[in-house]
Amino acid sequence: MDKPGKYSLGLLRLLKVGIAPHNLCVDEKIFCQNIGGTGSHNIAKLFYINGIRPSYHEKRPDLEQLGLSYYLGEIDAGWIERVLRLTRNDVKFEANNRLFSMSRELFSVFPKAKFIFLHRDGRDAIRSMMKKIDNPFTRTRQRMARRYNCGLNGPKSEKDPFHKACHYWVNMNKRIADDLEGLPHVHLRFDDLINGNLDHVEDFLGIKFDTRTVEKGTSYGNRLESEFAEFSQWDDGLKRSFDEICGSLMKRLGYGYPG
Repeated sequence: MDKPGKYSLGLLRLLKVGIAPHNLCVDEKIFCQNIGGTGSHNIAKLFYINGIRPSYHEKRPDLEQLGLSYYLGEIDAGWIERVLRLTRNDVKFEANNRLFSMSRELFSVFPKAKFIFLHRDGRDAIRSMMKKIDNPFTRTRQRMARRYNCGLNGPKSEKDPFHKACHYWVNMNKRIADDLEGLPHVHLRFDDLINGNLDHVEDFLGIKFDTRTVEKGTSYGNRLESEFAEFSQWDDGLKRSFDEICGSLMKRLGYGYPG
């Protein structure tokens, strides 16, 4: 079995203990798969307010390093499933972008699980990313995640924040979309979540939301923002780069691009 990487000693102790197959949890669970910056705080709060509990946003341990290492092929599925079995048994609902690469493993461990794929129009998502002065794409998780598409030694143009943001949006969302094929899931757009357009989610889950909207939140708190233009105002170079990197997935996710 591959070495799991640099995880906490506490988590390693849990892994060594393991859980016998007869202890497999079969309770129905709902996992909201997303890449971050898509309203995951909001949807976790929405489910909690509507009585679907325990409802978590990035439950501890949040498995950030584990998810990335698995995405990069540095560990095998056995580690993933053992950790999920140990740490997600009490979950009724969880929205956690750190689990983006674990959809099939979650379903293997929790075979009654259902999934919500929460995503945002790439044009709006990348604009939001680029507006942050404390640019998130210098972080290890996001910097490493782009290896699959442009490589650590890719052209210099692929290393600026805009291109990193585009690759991040594609890499993570495509992994989620690919893994969810054949699994019980429903798509939910960020705008529909914010505006309470949840009929198709209710139908899929067989539940009714008494409360359909919550106050819009942000994981960036009070951090200052810089200006970054709307898509219609991007220059031809940015639009061309966006189309080359993100265009195919935009169409796959049904955003009517380039309309």
